[in-house]
Amino acid sequence: MKYLKEKMCMLLVLALLVTGLGSVEPMVAKAEETWKQQSEDDVPVLVSDCFEDVLGYAEYYFYYDKPDMPLAVSDSDFSQLLISKSEIVLETNTCIDYVDVVGVTANGQYINLSNVVDVVAEDEDIATYWDGRIYGVGEGTTEIRLRYGSLEVGVSVTVKSNFDFEAMVQAMISGEEGISSYSVPGPEMQDVMTRAFEMDTVEWVTKQEFILNDGTEVALGTTLQGLPYTQENRCTVKEFETFHKNWESNKFYSFERQENGHYWCKYGIDCSGFICAAWNLPVSGKYTYGTSDFWREIKDENSTKFEKVGDYKIAANATTTSGGVQQHEIYASYQYLNVGDAVVQRRSGGGHARLVMTNNRNTEMISFYEAYGNFPTIITVSYDRLTYDYYCPFTIKTDFYNQYN
Repeated sequence: MKYLKEKMCMLLVLALLVTGLGSVEPMVAKAEETWKQQSEDDVPVLVSDCFEDVLGYAEYYFYYDKPDMPLAVSDSDFSQLLISKSEIVLETNTCIDYVDVVGVTANGQYINLSNVVDVVAEDEDIATYWDGRIYGVGEGTTEIRLRYGSLEVGVSVTVKSNFDFEAMVQAMISGEEGISSYSVPGPEMQDVMTRAFEMDTVEWVTKQEFILNDGTEVALGTTLQGLPYTQENRCTVKEFETFHKNWESNKFYSFERQENGHYWCKYGIDCSGFICAAWNLPVSGKYTYGTSDFWREIKDENSTKFEKVGDYKIAANATTTSGGVQQHEIYASYQYLNVGDAVVQRRSGGGHARLVMTNNRNTEMISFYEAYGNFPTIITVSYDRLTYDYYCPFTIKTDFYNQYN
C-alpha cells in the first residue's frame, strides 16, 4: 500500500508537469505571431502533394458522403493502390496520425478506400489502424499492411515512448490538480475525470455474440472494456450495466447497420454523450446535448450553459467551425484549456467533440478522452492538428454544472 501511494504521488506530480501549469501569456503572444504570418488556408498539416487534389483526411471519411466511391467495385477494376504516407513517427502512445489509402482505376480515377481496406498485418501492441487513423499503442516499430482485394500497401509506424495514461488519470482523480479560471472547480474536476475513467474502463462479459462499431464479431463470453460506441441509446455506466443485466427483455444484443458499413449497438455512448456523462448532464431525452448544441451555445455570449475557453471570436451566423473562427485565435486559446474542458468541431453533416485530460503547454500537445471507433479511448493531438481541424475550445459554466451535481 505504501508503494502504491508513493507511485500515485509520483504520477500526480508527472501529471502536473504534463499539464504545464505555468503562465500562458508568453504562449499566447507566440501563437498570435505564428498564426498571423499564415493565411487562413496555409496551415502546417498538409496532405501529401501528389494526393492533394483527390484526398481529404481520412478522419472525415466516416462523416462525408463520397458519391464517387462505388463500394461494390471489384479489385480487378483498380490498377494500383496508393497510400498517402509510407512512414509515421509518433512521439508517444495515444498519439494519432492519418493516412489515406487510394485505389487508382484503369481510367485514372482516384477512389478513397481508407475505410474499406483490410488490415492484414500489424503489431497491436505498437500501433493499430482504423478508418484511416493510425493510433499509437506502445513503444516500438511495426509495419501496418493494408489490402483491398489482391492489392496491398504498407506504412511503417514508430512509437518513440510509452506512458501509462490510465495510471495518471487515477492519480489525478485521487488528489486535486490546478485548473484554469475557465474550468469547473478542482473537486468537481475530479468527479468529471472519475466519470470519464469509468466509461473508458468498465468491464463487461458478452452474453451473446456482439458486433462492434467496425463490424467485428465478438464471441459469447468475451470480456470487453468500455462503453461501446453508438448513437442509438446513449447511457451512463450505471444504466449500461442495468441494461446488460436485463439483456433479454430490452433487446441489448440488437444492432443497426449504418450506410457506411458501421454498426450501432442498442446501448452505449457517442462523442458528445461522453462529455455530457462526464459533466453529469443528461445523456438522453429532451435535455441532452450534441455537438450542434455545444456549438450553438458557445456562439451565444449570453448562454448560461457553456462558454468559450480563450478569447477567439465566432461569427454569429456560422454553421460550421471552419466558417466561424480564425485559426490563429483558436490556436492561441488552446493554452487556456485544462482538465475537464472540451473541444468541439462542427462541419457540414456532422461534428465531433473531445474531453481534455491533460494539456502540455511546452510541447503544445493535448491528451483527450474521446468516444470514437469501437470504445472510448485516449488520444494525444498537437495544437497544430487541432487548429487545422478547427476544434473550438469550450467548457461548462459552473452554475449550470452545479444544477446537475
